[in-house]
This record gives sequence, C-alpha cells and structure tokens, in this order.
Amino acid sequence: MFLFQYRNKLNEQQNQRLNQQREALTARQEEMSAIDKRISELQERLQRKRLLNQQLASQISAASHKAAYQQFVSYFNRLSFYDMSIKLECNYNANIQVS
Repeated sequence: MFLFQYRNKLNEQQNQRLNQQREALTARQEEMSAIDKRISELQERLQRKRLLNQQLASQISAASHKAAYQQFVSYFNRLSFYDMSIKLECNYNANIQVS
C-alpha cells in the first residue's frame, strides 16, 4: 500500500510539472505569435515606406527634369530675343547708312 501511495504522489508531481511546462510552452507560443505579427506589420510598413520613397524620388526627378527644361527654354528664348535685337539693330544701322 505504501508503494501505491508513493507512485500516486510521483504521478501527481509529474502531472504538475507537465502542466506547468504546457502552460509555459503555450505562453511562449503566444509570445512568438505576437512577435511574428509585429514583424509582419513592420515589414508591411517598410514596404509602404519604400514604395512612397520610390514615388517621391520619381516625382522629384520629374520635377527637376521639368525645371531644367524650363531653364533651357527660358535661356533659349532670351538668347533668341538677344539675337533678334542684334539683327534688328544691324538692319536699322544698315538702313540708316543707305539713306
């Protein structure tokens, strides 16, 4: 009878340890699930930021190309106006000399 009680006591202790280990394992699994979820959220956030940065970079590039084109056109227009004023002045001077 003493042996039977001793075995029961050992079984109870083992069951308690197993239950504690199961609870600890469940807690760790829940923690890992939360960490995995957070990693997934951060990866999505990073992906969105990279996409926005890419879009912003292309907008900045397009704006700088447009600004450079406008500067070229402005310079070309001033140059053309300058050339035209020189030609008009030359024609005016030539007409005065002929008269």
